[in-house]
Amino acid sequence: MNSKQKVGYMALGAAILAVGIVIGQIVSPDITAQNNGVFDVVQCSKLMVVDKAGNVAVGLASTEEVRGIFVYDKTGNNAVQLAAKEDQNNVIVYNKTGNRAVQLGAREDQNSILILDKAGKQAVQLSAYEDVNNVTVYDKVQKRGIDLTAYEGTNNVFVYDKAGKGAIFLSVTNAVNSVLVLGKAGKEAIALGATQEHANAIVISDRAGNVTWRTPGLE
Repeated sequence: MNSKQKVGYMALGAAILAVGIVIGQIVSPDITAQNNGVFDVVQCSKLMVVDKAGNVAVGLASTEEVRGIFVYDKTGNNAVQLAAKEDQNNVIVYNKTGNRAVQLGAREDQNSILILDKAGKQAVQLSAYEDVNNVTVYDKVQKRGIDLTAYEGTNNVFVYDKAGKGAIFLSVTNAVNSVLVLGKAGKEAIALGATQEHANAIVISDRAGNVTWRTPGLE
């Protein structure tokens, strides 16, 4: 191949390259970023919104397990979370240290509000089931402290000791109002009852649960 042929091939190659660039620009024009535009539909499985510093402020995600909106504070900690899962829907509010503070949940058999302390441990839970409404107050070591329940015909208050064992029960029904105090061994110590049909009654028992005194005339 002489020098003229080489020059000819080089010129032909340059011409083909130039034509390819032109066609590429026509078929696939450059994508220009748009600010403050109006878009009809945007489809994606995840979307992250960042602040001026490039930190994620809001995230939207759709996966096989959860669909949710996640809001973060300036330090990157969780702030608010809305999540829809197969078995429940949740709204969670976090405190400034990133621990859960309040959680709202809805399941097929239960609606609930859970309030947590600064360390993220459960403190108070309100629950609504099909046949009962319940409020539970927990102590600092996560044991039940007080339970309030309301059934169709019964309202109850349960007070527990530090070991989580029942200590005092208060019950109101259509037939009787009663207070039951238990000893440390879990046996009945004092029982107070009031009914419409019979006299009011008091029953006192020893540590073994044996009755030592009752209202005179009470069988």
